[in-house]
Amino acid sequence: MKSIDHSKSFLESQAPFCPPNGNKSRPKALAELDQLVALASLATNTGTAVLIRLQDDQFVQEAAYGRPPENQSDYSALYRHTMEKQALVTFDDLTLDPDWKSHPLARESNGLRRYGGTTITDSEGLTLGILAVHDPEPGNFSAESRQSLLHLSSLASRVFEAARMEVKLNATEAELDHAREAYNKSEAFYH
Repeated sequence: MKSIDHSKSFLESQAPFCPPNGNKSRPKALAELDQLVALASLATNTGTAVLIRLQDDQFVQEAAYGRPPENQSDYSALYRHTMEKQALVTFDDLTLDPDWKSHPLARESNGLRRYGGTTITDSEGLTLGILAVHDPEPGNFSAESRQSLLHLSSLASRVFEAARMEVKLNATEAELDHAREAYNKSEAFYH
């Protein structure tokens, strides 16, 4: 199990999600994440599912279903806990957990009682983010719902890998177009 590395090299590994040259348009492959989080919510019978990635030591919501928190930093303690565990983390009722019952998130007024999250790792074992589900009502995570979260996080990893490849392909195509243009200009110059 790899530990979380918050060094510059880890953060730089997040960069392939955004195309080069400052263009922040979302790769088409990442559109699949919207369906993935909806499936996570349905599979776990929770009201909300989010896919979070870490960028510049901040949690960035990549996709959401239901009623995601307006401010992801409110949930950062749970997200960090999930990332540190590097495994599926579930709480059937945060207000009953000895480690979390005094945490501000566990107050019933905050609307978070049930939480499940798992890390998303790439093929090299680097943590890319987390897939999390939560609900204002306590409840049990069945063995099937736990397994679904694990499968969906694996699928999210593949989607991220596809997005990286899409960004690389687009950059290569842009370079090829530039080379063709330069070649055509040189041909015109010599003829």
